Amino acid sequence: MKKKPLVIWSILTGVILIYVVMVLVSIQSNNDKLQKEIFQDWYDSYVQKNSQGAFVNTSNDGSRPIALSESQGYGMLAMVMAAKKGYIEEKEFIPFVTYYENHQLSEDNYLMNWKQESIKGKWQNYDKNSATDGDLDIAYALIQASEIWSTSTINYEEKAVHLLKSIKDYTYNEKTKVLTVGNWATLSKEYWNLFRPSDVVPTHFDKFYNVTKDNFWQEVKENSLTYLTQLSSQNEFGLIPDFAWIESNDIVPAASKDVATKDDGNYGYNSLRLPFRLAHSKDEKAKKVNEKLLTFLADQEQVKAGYTLSGKALADYPSISYSAPILLATSEEKKFSGLYADARWIMHEKVLGKDYYGDTLKVLSVLQLEL
Repeated sequence: MKKKPLVIWSILTGVILIYVVMVLVSIQSNNDKLQKEIFQDWYDSYVQKNSQGAFVNTSNDGSRPIALSESQGYGMLAMVMAAKKGYIEEKEFIPFVTYYENHQLSEDNYLMNWKQESIKGKWQNYDKNSATDGDLDIAYALIQASEIWSTSTINYEEKAVHLLKSIKDYTYNEKTKVLTVGNWATLSKEYWNLFRPSDVVPTHFDKFYNVTKDNFWQEVKENSLTYLTQLSSQNEFGLIPDFAWIESNDIVPAASKDVATKDDGNYGYNSLRLPFRLAHSKDEKAKKVNEKLLTFLADQEQVKAGYTLSGKALADYPSISYSAPILLATSEEKKFSGLYADARWIMHEKVLGKDYYGDTLKVLSVLQLEL
């Protein structure tokens, strides 16, 4: 008679365990579904194809498409991330590679032209300049592709190595020992010492070194992170400007409209990518820079769309562009669980095809989450 309670408890325990497993499986299934839906909505909204391949359309008003090397890099990154999850096959990635190759600066310079649009009724390059951020992402995506499709007839790693050599040959400043913002800046007396903090991607540089065995990439990483550390220490909040000038061994934030916008010297639409760029890096300098920046953002009642380096908000509203990199950077950091929870609002915002930058940073961040 005494065995009945034990039997009942055993049955109840088994039922509870089965229920817990079912709940966990359901949650994981829903998370996978959400990630896939976000990717598919982004793809349907922004990816276009023409006779030259597939590209990400950066035009938000629908008047006419515009492609950038920046968006091509993001697009190729998104595709390899989606491939890892089984959302796409190699045949869907190849048109992105084709488009990149159709817009290289020349047959022996593998940097991508930074902008393409319809000019006088013909789809063509805007000029002969490059943008380093796009080239770095394209190279990294090609290496990822070589690992995903290791038996492919396409030698993605070879393509990446060619591009990395061009980055080294055409966008490296031997005096500052870091990359310039593009081939045009390297040749310019006015912009040769211009530094864009969001071009610093430690995980990319580590991967480039692993593939090429060229110490150049480790040196670029260390020098770049040293400059980032200096910028971070120049204000109590760890806020990094969109652009900075390297002067001898010093570095100073750009002034308003020095390069592109009135926010060149603020934590704006370039430097907002830093939490994303530094995420997952094992380098101690990168971790410290990111932690100081995230600590400031965690102290805000709500993260707004940009800040001056003194911590004053540039806008009174949040932005997917700013919150997406934060979502990724805090996803595995218990210390910033509150900031992560606050940033999750972007997961449930519809992709409407009218915010290329925000939606693209969102899909890149979401695809890397372990939900």
